[in-house]
Amino acid sequence: TLGVQPREGSSFEGAVLDYLRTKHLLLVLDNCEHLLEPAGELTDRILRRCPDVRILATSREGLAVDGESVRPLRSLSLPLRGADADSALESAAVRLFADRAFAATSDFVMDASTTTTVAELCRRLDGVPLAIELAAARVAAMSPADIEARLDERFRLLTGGRRTAVERHQTLRATVDWSYSLLQETEQLVFARLGCFAGSFDVDAAQAVASGSGVEEWDVLDAVTSLVTKSMVVAERSADGIRYSMLETLRQYAREQLDGAGETDTWRRRHAEHYAHVAEELSDRLYGPAEIEARTHLRAELDNLRAAVDWALDARDVGDVALALRVIAALAPESAQDMTLGVAMWAVRAAEQAEHAPAVIRGPVLGAAAFQATFLGANDRAIELAREAVRDPIPPPCVGVSIPYVAWGLALTMRGDPHEAIDVLRDAHVQLAAGGFGPFVLCAVSATLANMAVPAGDLDLAREAAERALREARDSGSPQAHVNALFSYAAAIETDDPKEALAAFDECIAIVRAGAADVNFSTSMAAAGLLRVRAGDPTGWRGLDEAVRHAAERGYRPMVVGALDRVTRAVATTDRHEDTAVLSGITLAGPLGAINHFSVTPPNLTDARAALGEVAFERGAARGVAMEFDDAVAYSLALLAQVIHEAEVAS
Repeated sequence: TLGVQPREGSSFEGAVLDYLRTKHLLLVLDNCEHLLEPAGELTDRILRRCPDVRILATSREGLAVDGESVRPLRSLSLPLRGADADSALESAAVRLFADRAFAATSDFVMDASTTTTVAELCRRLDGVPLAIELAAARVAAMSPADIEARLDERFRLLTGGRRTAVERHQTLRATVDWSYSLLQETEQLVFARLGCFAGSFDVDAAQAVASGSGVEEWDVLDAVTSLVTKSMVVAERSADGIRYSMLETLRQYAREQLDGAGETDTWRRRHAEHYAHVAEELSDRLYGPAEIEARTHLRAELDNLRAAVDWALDARDVGDVALALRVIAALAPESAQDMTLGVAMWAVRAAEQAEHAPAVIRGPVLGAAAFQATFLGANDRAIELAREAVRDPIPPPCVGVSIPYVAWGLALTMRGDPHEAIDVLRDAHVQLAAGGFGPFVLCAVSATLANMAVPAGDLDLAREAAERALREARDSGSPQAHVNALFSYAAAIETDDPKEALAAFDECIAIVRAGAADVNFSTSMAAAGLLRVRAGDPTGWRGLDEAVRHAAERGYRPMVVGALDRVTRAVATTDRHEDTAVLSGITLAGPLGAINHFSVTPPNLTDARAALGEVAFERGAARGVAMEFDDAVAYSLALLAQVIHEAEVAS
């Protein structure tokens, strides 16, 4: 190619080096991974003898040559979840799919619906160009939705690459087979075992799960490092330190290796055992002064905790099931504090299997299941589960012991029995204090008692219980407990001392923004927003808007009701009388109104009724009653957007 002819008595390589020594060139060495050592030696010789030559080498790992600068190539850019069609088309992954799909069939159309499906398909393929090209080739006979639905069988689906491509680029399996075949035996073993992980993991988890059966912990560390350099594992820095992950395609391949060796359950069990320990260690930190750091760690480990629970609950062996119960029991307070984690739904799945577990496990698991029942409005079922949860004494220091009582009191109040809820929670506090439980547990019960006393109309009891909760929160050092106590205190004094209540709500909001659990965030935002609107501060409307959005995103309807109740009260102070009527139907009489049991007094609707007349007011309220949940939220947000705009124009 270069037209180089060696002189008599010299080698061809020598002739090439003599030629290159006189040139300014960029030399490309492609696909070096299968000839790594000779490629590295050649590169070293060229660079030593040819100072004006630069080399660009493509390989699954570096050549380990002096002066080498490794530039990892990441997957193609992906659209954000929820992005509209235009934004999705700006991502490199979606553009590549569209280009290859048009090449495969000229009648392919990227409309809004297709783009949404293609975006999800590209996300599931991790933005890997070859996988996207092979998927796009299928559009000649399948729709993008059909392709996306079959990605669990991607190694069968993604075949049929261009005949002119090298063999290993003609099917997805051949590509991964090629990379896997280049691994050393220990690397292959560790790679397969890492397939047990879901999401990301740290090095301690890798060593705990993948070591054993001839692989030492240090072997795992070396193998993970090597797999990163070979692009089989991704290493990324996060707030929680260095974490590792595998592309979904590689994870599926790794699990196939375990399945083929008949070892899947062995290593999934090791994975579940490790994450049972992780959950218990997190529990020790989540419910004390270290909560904010621990909550970051919990979020990072959530995918693996979920995977461990799913596998263990589906297992036949009672010992495996017990691993899932340990995870759920350790994290049971999250059923009340962070509903997006899914702990309450895990508990519902595990409720029957928890019946025969020790009380220290059964109580928190059934309590979390009771909390999930309150989300669904199944208050009688929640009370039944809560009673069963506390059937037997639960020994300290179990932090999940408060959850059944909190769920019980909440269900009673939502059922319309706040006075009975007060009795349950009073008795629980006495019993738990006598049993030696710590301030975090006692604060949860005191704060809930204060919250239940408000709809019962006993504001003196509410303030007394909230002040006790504040003392217990300070003793616990827990940001989460502090938020719960502050919220209950603000709610108790909101009517009598709105200025002090606003300060307490604002303190709640600040602690949550710093990283504490956010269960009271939207209600605190809404309450603070209402107090500001009443005081003539237009910024309160933005607080109300954020409150509704946050509550709707969380999906907890009592939280949405709490926010919309305060929106109704704020709008009732304006001349938007028809909107006031509609909102009153939503929050007082409609499907959401059925779970609105937390207001001491109904909103003042006198002005709206007088301005509209009784018939028109009831007609507006009927519109609110008829609204579905999503429609009610959308209506409220649109209204708030108008009010905010008008307030900003006026200022």
